Amino acid sequence: MESEKLKGHSGSRLLFDVLIIIAIAVTMRATNNMVVTTVPALARYDLNFSSFEVGIISAMASVATFVSTTIINVRFNNRTRRPFFLLSTVMSGIIMLGFYFSNSITIWIAVILSGMTVGIIFPNTITYAMSRGEGTSRERILSLYSVSLSLGLIIGPSVEAYALNFVSYRFIFILFIPILLVGIFFSFFVKFPDLGTRPAVSSSMRNPGFIASILNITIYNLAFAAITTFVVIYARDSLKISNSLAFTLFIFFFAVSFSTRVYMSIRPFRFLKMPIMISTIITAGALFSIPFTHNFYLLAIAMALLGIPHGTIFPLSTIMISRGSRPEERSTINSYFLAYNNLLFITVPVVFGFISEYIGYGYSFMLMGLPTIASYVILMKKFGNNRMIFYR
Repeated sequence: MESEKLKGHSGSRLLFDVLIIIAIAVTMRATNNMVVTTVPALARYDLNFSSFEVGIISAMASVATFVSTTIINVRFNNRTRRPFFLLSTVMSGIIMLGFYFSNSITIWIAVILSGMTVGIIFPNTITYAMSRGEGTSRERILSLYSVSLSLGLIIGPSVEAYALNFVSYRFIFILFIPILLVGIFFSFFVKFPDLGTRPAVSSSMRNPGFIASILNITIYNLAFAAITTFVVIYARDSLKISNSLAFTLFIFFFAVSFSTRVYMSIRPFRFLKMPIMISTIITAGALFSIPFTHNFYLLAIAMALLGIPHGTIFPLSTIMISRGSRPEERSTINSYFLAYNNLLFITVPVVFGFISEYIGYGYSFMLMGLPTIASYVILMKKFGNNRMIFYR
């Protein structure tokens, strides 16, 4: 009888933990994506930044996130992790006001602070999710975390696309403060487990699960970094469509991603090779098609197709880390995994913005298909026979 009570209590706590993870992931991702996609438009059309300057300010957010994940977050211990996590969630709401009142100078400060909070919130949320459950249960929770990110990515663009019929880019930041308050509330219920002694950085970076996850995420996130920064500008400048219609492209994109992640949470993949190969083919094919999308509907189809690998690649990378690492390694590995993603978001917008000045946005998107294919080939050549990572 006593064991049944304990089991019931444990099950109730796990359900509440899942609710916490979902609430934080949905609200923080919806807001973070809004910042990533709206700051370029605000800079371009309100503050009159050039394409190259848009690329630089987008990269600055990722620079700040990179610094906070690689320098600050990896130094947290069991005593400091939770206070800094809570401070970051609260600061994320205050920063929204900073964007609303920003000018061509203060917007850089808001972008940097926003990037730093993201670099603390997300790796610690993933670490918290990885500490819940075991085996298949843990992988299902990780898939639910990814589903929640996708749900946030549907809510954000949907609210934004509708609101832009009535308000400016600047006022969008105010509208997202109530959404953020939900995540801030639930963040106070997060209690991180004792992660033990932090392993040496060198051993974590040699971990096969970490290296494989880096190669896997490169397949898609090179393209994603360019899409989030420039696809709205491409749609407006090349297809001559409205602000609101341009942002609806993200609804197609994230709705498909959400559906893919829901499927993965219900039926987690045991074998990872096939979904990775299919995701690579879709990513490269859709990117190669963008220069030929001469109307909104063709571009919407391309964006919907790109939503499939967006739905698969990130959760598959987290599963690789979970399968290939020990619990005490995961906080450090998650920090460096997200730091690498931010490195992509630092370099890609700047390079893409520079190249697009010469060959245009469409053909710049096409070029992104080449490193996508190269990353897949390297991943399969180096880790294709690693049963611990690719099979369960």
